[in-house]
Amino acid sequence: MRFYRFIKRIFDLFAATLLLLLISPLTAIIIMLQFILYREKVFFCQPRVGENFRIFNIFKFKTMLDLKDAHERLLPDELRVTWFGYFLRAYHLDEIPQLINIINGDLSFVGPRPLLREYLAYYHPRELQRHSVRPGLTGLAQVKGGNAIDWDSRFQLDLDYIASHSLLNDLKIIILTFFNLFKKNKFIFSISLVEVRS
Repeated sequence: MRFYRFIKRIFDLFAATLLLLLISPLTAIIIMLQFILYREKVFFCQPRVGENFRIFNIFKFKTMLDLKDAHERLLPDELRVTWFGYFLRAYHLDEIPQLINIINGDLSFVGPRPLLREYLAYYHPRELQRHSVRPGLTGLAQVKGGNAIDWDSRFQLDLDYIASHSLLNDLKIIILTFFNLFKKNKFIFSISLVEVRS
């Protein structure tokens, strides 16, 4: 187990640093467009629960404006998401800053997705085991359907991952993540072409 954790951490550091360097031109373009178009904060930070219940701030590119009603309450999400925010979400580009979380040791590439601390009160005792490992940028629940599957199934998949996690399983999940992203983005691109031609 110690060997697995050591190798996994070395891989996380190396891969996240390399990816940040490789996509730095894209990251710079996104930051400039966000600032030019909206003049708002570029990053979204939110407390999440990590390994051993440690609270950390997860980073994402901001995709919503801070629009409020007359009572200073934020408007519904669908009214605040920008067109550029939809684009970032569609291609998961809003999650690029989480590479910083990986370098900091808050996240790993593979593990249960970190959830809001408010959800802790609703966990069954067995489900609390999902916090015995470092949370991930992707995980078994994400490659098996993500938000398309029900809450209980996602938690069970997180527990299944913890019970059998290994370097080989992590590699399989990473490969499946890229495969799923390719399929999804290919579909979105195809829809865009149809809309342009019609």
